[in-house]
Amino acid sequence: GRTALHVAAHAGRDSSISVLLQRRLEVEARDDDFRTALHVAALAGNDSVVQALLDNKCDKNARDAAGMTPLHLAAEAGHDSTVETLLRGGADCE
Repeated sequence: GRTALHVAAHAGRDSSISVLLQRRLEVEARDDDFRTALHVAALAGNDSVVQALLDNKCDKNARDAAGMTPLHLAAEAGHDSTVETLLRGGADCE
């Protein structure tokens, strides 16, 4: 299942993300598809959430059950600004 961080990342709720990150919740927690909150935010195109997660040192190159990284998901979904945010944050192009 999804954690509160996954739900907030999907919804793009910046204030919720801030509170959850301040509580030091596990930013690398995985859902049933083995996706982190960064995967979820990237897929939804929530740039500010992506940046907040990158600022909290999450694994920007984590792979989900299908082998996809957050960068792959953002690119596949056509979220160009999210792709740029991830690349600026050091995401690997491979």
